[in-house]
Amino acid sequence: MQPIRQISFSLGTWLGITVRIHWVVPLLLLGIILRLVVANPEQVASGLGLMVVYLSALVLHICAHALALWFWRLSPTLALIDPLGGLVRSQERTPGRMPPGLSSWVALAGPLFHLHMALLAGVLLWILNPPGGLGLPWNPFRPPLFDAVTQTPLVGLLHGWFWVHGVLALLNLLLVGVPSDAGDVLAAWLAPHTGIAEAQKIAARTGMWMALLLLIASVADNSVVVLLLALFVVERCWTVLGEDADVGMGEEGFLPEEKGLTWWQRRRLAKQQQMLALEQKRKQADEARLDHLLEKIHATGKSSLTREELEFLRERADRYKNRMA
Repeated sequence: MQPIRQISFSLGTWLGITVRIHWVVPLLLLGIILRLVVANPEQVASGLGLMVVYLSALVLHICAHALALWFWRLSPTLALIDPLGGLVRSQERTPGRMPPGLSSWVALAGPLFHLHMALLAGVLLWILNPPGGLGLPWNPFRPPLFDAVTQTPLVGLLHGWFWVHGVLALLNLLLVGVPSDAGDVLAAWLAPHTGIAEAQKIAARTGMWMALLLLIASVADNSVVVLLLALFVVERCWTVLGEDADVGMGEEGFLPEEKGLTWWQRRRLAKQQQMLALEQKRKQADEARLDHLLEKIHATGKSSLTREELEFLRERADRYKNRMA
């Protein structure tokens, strides 16, 4: 569905799965570093630890999707790590090509895993937290390291683990649309009724509204990180809305002849294919009308034709002569 080669770079092959990472992920990490350097320089070390937790959570997210596919004896071939966790595709697992229930199960494996991890970290924090101490972090747009609270290394790790997994779970479940896992669930259940392409576009249009909410949140919280996340959602939705149906696409979301092309070249190729389809349809209509007029001449004579019908026959004859010449 997405032009994955154009929005990511390769991390190699893991257990037979081609793994790529979206370019927004390093930008998000850079944004966190810059904010720490400016606002909380004394917590740069804690920020680096939080980023390690975040990257490990993204990797575990795609592992959860892959395990869900393996559980149903499906072979994952491609994994894309993105700021919300990522997606895993097999030859069978493209939206609309699996039963909706099975596709939903695979999609929800990621956020359900995050919920379990957040719950585990929350229970441990509750046990280790001294009376009147740290408390649980409920602000989804404020990482724990931005709060000036003295923490032991273990409590700090659990605090970050709880926040990262909790936020990833909430984003993937509440942002119903491309590119979240809830968006995959939406497309899976719409595809049997609307077709694969239209289901994907509906999920993308829904994702645009989710991006608007993120933009509002970024302004309200004055957060560059949330702004980057909103722009990432817009980019993914815009890409889906600009793509034609992915019928016949290979494992990386490309038609065979589109691999290696830029986004603009793919758009031009899609327009050319659309024009060729329209021309073919017009030719078929002309051929059908020509057959009808020839039958009419055979039955009632050429004098029964109208002036417009005679002009149509003349144009067809001239076109044939030009081609022969």
